[in-house]
Amino acid sequence: MNIIRNFISKQIGLLLLDSIKHFEVRDYYKMFLESTNWSRDQIESYQVKKVKELLKYAYQNVKFYRNRLDKVGFNYE
Repeated sequence: MNIIRNFISKQIGLLLLDSIKHFEVRDYYKMFLESTNWSRDQIESYQVKKVKELLKYAYQNVKFYRNRLDKVGFNYE
């Protein structure tokens, strides 16, 4: 019974957080659960992908970082 109660309260909590804060908590939680079984290569690939996305965002949206990255010849593509 506790397992079912915990599952339901977790799902309701995540749903409320999604709707109140406009987060996609359930999606992040699902990905977290899947990622616990990833190999080292999968983890490194994901990390590289996220760093590239972050650098691209910074380059496109923050003048300071765009100037810095231009100085070192950064190409986000």
